[in-house]
Amino acid sequence: MSTEITAAPVAVPDDIARRVVLATGHRDEAQLFEAYRWLRENAPLAQVEVEGYDPLWLVSKHADIMDVERRAPCSRPAAERTPRRTTRP
Repeated sequence: MSTEITAAPVAVPDDIARRVVLATGHRDEAQLFEAYRWLRENAPLAQVEVEGYDPLWLVSKHADIMDVERRAPCSRPAAERTPRRTTRP
């Protein structure tokens, strides 16, 4: 990864996490882009907890996103990892 973790993790403010994770946070592009800017500068790789969701990782730098994508088995959505039934029950 291009981002090296060299210090204690930075706590992501709840409003930043909610703006990125929740669909309602995407209504205002300027605020959403500001949230991503904050993440890139302060916590480019951060685990967050948003009420109603399991803890998740936010990855905000392009090189890190590409690295995660190359590690596909750990980054594919659960629906893609779950075998599908080929016959009806």
